[in-house]
Amino acid sequence: MSDFYQTGVVATLHRLGEHKPGLLTQQLERYAQEQPIAVVLPALYMEFEKPAMTGILEELSKVRYVRQFVLTLARADEKHSSRPLLEKVMEGGRRLPQGEVGLEQARERARTEIAKLPDRVQAIEPADPPYPVELSAGLREYLRNVARSVG
Repeated sequence: MSDFYQTGVVATLHRLGEHKPGLLTQQLERYAQEQPIAVVLPALYMEFEKPAMTGILEELSKVRYVRQFVLTLARADEKHSSRPLLEKVMEGGRRLPQGEVGLEQARERARTEIAKLPDRVQAIEPADPPYPVELSAGLREYLRNVARSVG
């Protein structure tokens, strides 16, 4: 189990049972011909300063069936009024109480979260206008500081 699970409305692939990566890749390549696939990679800015992220991005660049990779950046010290997309469910190799979510609870959470979205965002076609996404004030300030320091 990973250290985080999703609390928002984002599809994930879970393969419980026999692992056949070649077959899964073929299925995803066929599916992607009809439905574009994007991968959201949430990360802290400091993670891009570490060698692991370079390796992760190199491996992701080899994936043929993903049309778009979306890297979301956040600062670890920044506080937000919104609810985070990811929630910590493990620490030190041990499951935290908030990680004890059953399948029915996860389904109900997904139903509830989807119902909160405007109809135009729930539709299969791209939303018009798109769902609003903004940089936080803290991240905008951080970007200005980085630009000044390298500029």
